[in-house]
Amino acid sequence: MKSRERVWKALNHQEPDRVPLDSGSTTSTSIHAVAYNRLKRRLGVKGGETLVYDQIQGLAMPEQWFLDRFQVDVINIAHAFCDDPKEWVDWRWPDGSQSRIPAWNRIQKEGEAWVYRDAEGTVLGMMPPGGYFFDQRFWPLARADESEFARLEQHLPRTVWRAITQPPWQRASQPDFWQKLEAKARELYEKTDYALAVSASGQLFEAAQFLLGTDNLMADLALDRRRAEALLDRIMELNISATQKLMKAVGKYVQMVKIGDDLGMQTGPLISPKMYREVFK
Repeated sequence: MKSRERVWKALNHQEPDRVPLDSGSTTSTSIHAVAYNRLKRRLGVKGGETLVYDQIQGLAMPEQWFLDRFQVDVINIAHAFCDDPKEWVDWRWPDGSQSRIPAWNRIQKEGEAWVYRDAEGTVLGMMPPGGYFFDQRFWPLARADESEFARLEQHLPRTVWRAITQPPWQRASQPDFWQKLEAKARELYEKTDYALAVSASGQLFEAAQFLLGTDNLMADLALDRRRAEALLDRIMELNISATQKLMKAVGKYVQMVKIGDDLGMQTGPLISPKMYREVFK
């Protein structure tokens, strides 16, 4: 049974020949570049290169040997946008291992830290000395009046999670982006047997965290529910609009749409089930 058929059967509650496997098709199911490099050394894999497609979290784009070795059934359509060597530059991790990172993200070395600044010079994210991922350092609506919620399109790009882009979104400003996205998805659909995944804009709790800061969001949820819901409603409107554009381009080719949010910590949920049901669900 081919991978796409295997995944499709499972999604439709039918029994495939084996359990479908995913590793690397989303930013929630990927492996860090350092762990990926160590795995390659352990298995004696020679050659190739470790492309860090998600620079904030340091996630590696699985190579063909990885997909074959571990019988992975799903790939992200971002695979098709990692083929231009000019878009990648060398990067060394604290353990000494090598990878290549997106050249389009303006990462600068300042002292012993790596820093991402926006066009105005504001530090949006920082990887501390010896670090393996970027921390958010700026929250655009942390002290903003509620009237700024109407300008969310201008504020979201100033969160580090939107500013440091990953493929294929580095080309989103190009006038023919949606046509190219559709063409690449169609090519993967026609030339491979993998199930195809794409990530959509679906964050609510997490997007509000990125904009307000966790402390402010928690305070609003507890003390000013109306204000919190006004922001979440606006985020939802933008998510729906963005997802409609995405599905128009690739909906007929992908089998999985990943919508991510972050509602938990190591010891349990960040908010009560009651609040989740009332506000988010």
